[in-house]
Amino acid sequence: MPTLPPWPVLPRAETAELRDALDAGRSVVVVGDAGVGKSELVSGVLAGLDRPVVTVSGRAPELTLDQVHPALAASLLDVHTPRGDVAPLLLRVEDAHLLDRGTAHALCALVHHGRATMVATLRTAAASRSPWLELWKDGAAERIDVPAFSARQVERLLETALGGPLTTDTCLRIVARTQGNAFHLRELVRSELAAGTLVESQGTWVGVAGVPPGPRVLDVMRAELDRLDPVVREGLELVALADELPVRYLAVLLPERVLDDLVREGLVVTDGLDSATGLLARVSHPMYAEAIRELVPPGRRRRLYARVRAALPLSAATTGSPLGTLRMVTWALESGVRETPARVLAAMRVALDTQRWQSAVWVGTAALEFVAADDPQRADVLLLRGEAWRHLDRPGEANEDLAAVAALLAGPTRTPLPPIVRLRLSQQLAYLHQFHEDDVDQALADLEDARRHLTDVAPEHVRVLEIDRLAHLGHAGRFAECLDASLELLDTTDATDVTVLRLANPVVLGLAQTGRLEEAVRLGTVYAQRAVTYPDPERPWLSEDIVVALGMALAWTGDVDALARVVGGPEQAADYWMREALAQTGRGVLASSRGQWSDAHRDLGMAAARYSIRDTVGTSGYIVAAAAVAAAAAGDLRAARAAMTRALAVPLRISASVEPEIRLLLLDAQAWVGDRPVRPDALELATWCAERALARTELEALHRAVVAEPDSPPPPGVLDRVVELGATVTGPRPAALVAHARAVADGDRDLAEVALRRLGEAGLWLPTGSLRVVLTRREREIASLAAGGLSSKAIAERFTLSVRTVDSHLSRVFTKLGVRSRRELAGALRE
Repeated sequence: MPTLPPWPVLPRAETAELRDALDAGRSVVVVGDAGVGKSELVSGVLAGLDRPVVTVSGRAPELTLDQVHPALAASLLDVHTPRGDVAPLLLRVEDAHLLDRGTAHALCALVHHGRATMVATLRTAAASRSPWLELWKDGAAERIDVPAFSARQVERLLETALGGPLTTDTCLRIVARTQGNAFHLRELVRSELAAGTLVESQGTWVGVAGVPPGPRVLDVMRAELDRLDPVVREGLELVALADELPVRYLAVLLPERVLDDLVREGLVVTDGLDSATGLLARVSHPMYAEAIRELVPPGRRRRLYARVRAALPLSAATTGSPLGTLRMVTWALESGVRETPARVLAAMRVALDTQRWQSAVWVGTAALEFVAADDPQRADVLLLRGEAWRHLDRPGEANEDLAAVAALLAGPTRTPLPPIVRLRLSQQLAYLHQFHEDDVDQALADLEDARRHLTDVAPEHVRVLEIDRLAHLGHAGRFAECLDASLELLDTTDATDVTVLRLANPVVLGLAQTGRLEEAVRLGTVYAQRAVTYPDPERPWLSEDIVVALGMALAWTGDVDALARVVGGPEQAADYWMREALAQTGRGVLASSRGQWSDAHRDLGMAAARYSIRDTVGTSGYIVAAAAVAAAAAGDLRAARAAMTRALAVPLRISASVEPEIRLLLLDAQAWVGDRPVRPDALELATWCAERALARTELEALHRAVVAEPDSPPPPGVLDRVVELGATVTGPRPAALVAHARAVADGDRDLAEVALRRLGEAGLWLPTGSLRVVLTRREREIASLAAGGLSSKAIAERFTLSVRTVDSHLSRVFTKLGVRSRRELAGALRE
């Protein structure tokens, strides 16, 4: 089990501010929320000073000042007498907000009269109270605010602490949960390492799930709670247990002063204005709320829940955000209160919609203890819990829940189960069999079995089953069996019918791979927007899946600018939101299309590492193949070979819909690595594609067969087939493929270089060959782009470098390769 190494100290601008103030003899008030690192900052600066420090702590009120330091007590007694030549005390006051009023005023008087230089740390909420307010407002002390770390600072800190990078989605999750708080960062990482939910994969750290607050967080929170007045403490516990509550309802539940005290102390914030409920109250930090919920004793938990339910009508107790509903139902079940099945189901749906899979499992498990065996809603609970298990990549538990639903369908219940239960059961079984077990035929059999049962009793569900059947065929890459029928359904269905949207992703991919690229882009654009306008409540991720297909079609068409608008490069916002791991894949594909191999290697490598830990449907097949190309092109041949091996071994599952592209990517990776000849495998791939009418990938494969051996004529008929395919597969990239293949076959180096430049503009960068001299990774990238026809200015913009830096790299490359021009460079790179 990995352990946390010594926690690094991240350089802060506030360190220099504090040091400069003390060097100038100024007192300082260091202000910030609990855990942001105020004490660590002060300790680091004071350790570098060569003078004694008197320390007073607000957490030790039982110590008198003469016990702390005799000189301090003496200074307080004669604060108004002249100081003479006696140097002022250097006074450190920790947790100044906890001092009693008299002591606080006395210590500040020392500063005002020049008898002490003070460094005081206090919470943000206390900075506006006397005497600390007068101290910094009147200029007797400097005020230095210590903020939480930014997302970028968190990333740097965690990379240093763990000794390697984190996937972007892992970093974002940790940032969201800790809000950049230094203490919570360290403790969360410590807890996740101990629990095994933060793990290293392929040199990248991946966090697949959070963990409850660790013992250190609970100890700190317990000490905070013990200092509160009992009435105020119960108010804080009530807000934490509810997750959030409308302020107007808290006026009924709490004495008026309690909420005011909680807000003034910075323990509760009121924000999230909602048209229905007004201001919402919540605990100021999410990890505080988690810790408070852990610490509330069971008896008080039940009593507080009873107070809420007695004081407010049921509708009021759940009014607020959907997460508030989930929290209230969870609170009830934790308290041993039986909730209605309808409210349980509502809470489970919220948990699933917000990707809180474990919460959905917990609520469902608790509810099954009191939902009767013959209650029809028991099937709904089992189906939702089965879906949550599936998202947690626990197919065994999911199958057990689905088997229980099948038993309910076969046995007696209080009332007959509605046909929708059989429909949903068949959908989940088909999903499990195809995307977890890689068995598409069994998935189709599941849907057919449901169709036989529902044809007479629920004909409206038969159409849904047909849409599911076509979607499963498309996701399996069996486009010949489903494409025409899917297109007809898409063309003839009203825009408000969201069920048909699940066909959009496989249809766009099928059109693109069979060579109908322009049609694929058009439909992908239309249906991505339609999925946003008319979302499917059962599949809220559909718009993202359509965008993924659209991005692939744009890449294969060669429209790199449009791909950048969909993916969202670093210089512009994305048009659509995508799950972060998929978004990172998109950024890697975009970087590959631009020849930015270092960026592509990083992003695709991280995405591949993320999916190596948990891949619930089989996305990793494509990502690992794309990562192999990026690694090889970036010069990391060891990582490229490892990725190629993994891509060949992983079951395709949902990646079967892009199997032709995976094979093409592995072919390109093979060309970059240079371990064996490419032409035989390229011809084999072209034959495989031709048998399946996959014209776009057949064209790409035949192009690789021609250019893999430029000094050897292509096999008979290959170039004719390239030209024939180029007449039907249209777009900038297909046109450049045809032009380049013809120029290479004709031995026309000038036309080949022009076509190579077009290929680069369309997002395809061919291997530069095995160099006889060693180029750095950056030199290799810049050389490839320059050989592809990009100007120094264009290359500089891609890498955020100066033109002078690019020209300097090129000068070194020219010297190493013994060339004098970019034209000679292209030839040298191909040798």
